[in-house]
Amino acid sequence: MSLKAYKYKLKPSAKIVAIFEIWLRLLCELYNAAIQERRDAYQMNGVSIGKKEQHAQLPDIKKERSDVARIYSQVLQEAIKRVDLAFQNFFRRVKEGQIPGFPRFRSHVRYDSFTYPQSGFKLDQKAKKLFLSKIFKSKIW
Repeated sequence: MSLKAYKYKLKPSAKIVAIFEIWLRLLCELYNAAIQERRDAYQMNGVSIGKKEQHAQLPDIKKERSDVARIYSQVLQEAIKRVDLAFQNFFRRVKEGQIPGFPRFRSHVRYDSFTYPQSGFKLDQKAKKLFLSKIFKSKIW
């Protein structure tokens, strides 16, 4: 099996860049809150919280926070998935006897990407346009 990768250059407007920055700050906040929730649940009650429980909380968070509601749902889920992967890697290292390195909080500077995993985007190669749900459509080169 062979895979192809394509690289496109995107030139978003200043307005779109501002939206990207807002989303990244909110996703970083969500990431850090998810880590804190897992820490607190275990320290206070000895309970482990997983990805499934945190995903289930997202609709309530979106109801309370209109800024978070503007972010595409699968992008939010991916932020929680990143937290889950960090904890999985931590526990794997503990099990293997390595120096584990507990998952750390991220500053907004170190949280610099977001992912559309399955849907919410459309790439039209003929028209050379990229569509991202809840953000924009843009020409690509």
